[in-house]
Amino acid sequence: MRILLVEDEPDIAETTGEYLKKQGFTVDVADSMRFAREALRSFPYEVVILDRMLPDGDGVELIRFCQQQGLLNRFLVLSAMDQLNDKLTGLNLGADDYVTKPFEPQELLARIRAAMRHPLQAVEHIITVGQLRYDSQSHNVFLRDQLFLLSRRELAIMGLLMKRANRVIAREAIEQAVYSFDDEITSNTLESHMSRLRKKLTQADTGVTIQTVRGVGYLLKAL
Repeated sequence: MRILLVEDEPDIAETTGEYLKKQGFTVDVADSMRFAREALRSFPYEVVILDRMLPDGDGVELIRFCQQQGLLNRFLVLSAMDQLNDKLTGLNLGADDYVTKPFEPQELLARIRAAMRHPLQAVEHIITVGQLRYDSQSHNVFLRDQLFLLSRRELAIMGLLMKRANRVIAREAIEQAVYSFDDEITSNTLESHMSRLRKKLTQADTGVTIQTVRGVGYLLKAL
């Protein structure tokens, strides 16, 4: 569950980003329109949180940018521009919600979760591999109809692997999807997560295995 936070005020970006990370999200922060456009071209996001008054433009223009590029995203405007016309501008352009500053983090979280309940497109959201089922809407993994308990990182990795089961995924693609810009990633960070995940899969008799394709990445398949 990856969020792009487009915010140029360092204090707000830091406190909001840290709060959302504690709620289980992977958060990337962009402090300008230029940086945000680069991020949107590079990664899929569950939600994009937009400030409006950015140093190089109005953040809501990023909604139009994504529409022109064919990029599917949910947008939540977070701005001190609180007049009715300001709100209507954002909502009419395609924002899913509009939150004014100052704001309570709990309200922001509730609005993010509300936005995420609306699918971006009609797709099959239950994926089955071996004895495991992955629900791409709730982002949960189930083993024989019971919730399969995983850490936040492990769950993110499993979701990606199950959505692309029986196909090799490059390690760089996994790292980009699972870790945010400011995470400290060493040469064995991903390997450590994979090792713990493999152990859990084996101990629980899930009927799936993760294979390492040396020099390329990883592949999940049923036994």
